[in-house]
Amino acid sequence: MASTKSKKTRKALAVGLAVVGVAGMSLAAASQLSLTNNTKFQAGSTTITADCQGTTNIPVTFGTPTLNSTTGVYSAQSVIFSGVKSLAAECGGLTYKVAVKTPSGWSEVTTGTPTVPTTTAAGSTSVLTVAIPAGVVANDISGVSLTIYS
Repeated sequence: MASTKSKKTRKALAVGLAVVGVAGMSLAAASQLSLTNNTKFQAGSTTITADCQGTTNIPVTFGTPTLNSTTGVYSAQSVIFSGVKSLAAECGGLTYKVAVKTPSGWSEVTTGTPTVPTTTAAGSTSVLTVAIPAGVVANDISGVSLTIYS
C-alpha cells in the first residue's frame, strides 16, 4: 500500500511539474513579445536662444500629430516656437525664418517675410506656428533652425 501511495504522489508531482513547466514557457514566450518602432518621430521639445530674447529660451515643439489614413502613420503638420518676446524693444516686429533638416539637408519652410507679432504689454510673448510643407515628413526632421532678424 505504501508503494501505491508513493506512485500516486510521484504522478501528482510529475503532473504538477509539467503544469509549472508549461506555464513557465508561456510566461517566457509572453515576456519576449514586444512592440518595436524603427522610426524617429517623437513628441518632445528643445529650446533655442535668440539675442532679442535676452537669456530667455524659446521652446520648440511639433504640433499635434495627425493620422494619414492612407499610410496609417501619424505625422506633425507644424513646428511651434513659443515664448517669443513680442515687445518692439525685444523680438516684436522682427522678421523670422525657419528651416528644417531632413536626410536631404536643410530646407527653408517659411514663406514670404513673416514677422513676430508686436505687443505693448510688458512680459508679453507670442507663439510662432510654422507649417511643415507637403513632401516634408515630420518623421524625417532631425533639426530645426529659427532665425530672427531685422
